[in-house]
Amino acid sequence: MLRAPIASPDQLVVIAQLVGPDLLTDGPNGTFFTGGKDGSVRQIVGGGEWSEFASGFQEVRGVAYDAENRVSSSPITMGSKRTA
Repeated sequence: MLRAPIASPDQLVVIAQLVGPDLLTDGPNGTFFTGGKDGSVRQIVGGGEWSEFASGFQEVRGVAYDAENRVSSSPITMGSKRTA
């Protein structure tokens, strides 16, 4: 994952090395949450470290974090009805 500062978009900064992150959202204290095709929700902290926050989904497309400190995701299965 890369970040491109608005003032200098040509100077990319590595945020974390993850396979297939999808649709990031801001979390608390400068962290991020992301889902992916591997069926997990991951939390990324400063320095590029990450941990698995939740797993067991078929695929996660979209993650949200709210002011009540709750994380929600949109697990889907390609080609079938959305179940969550």
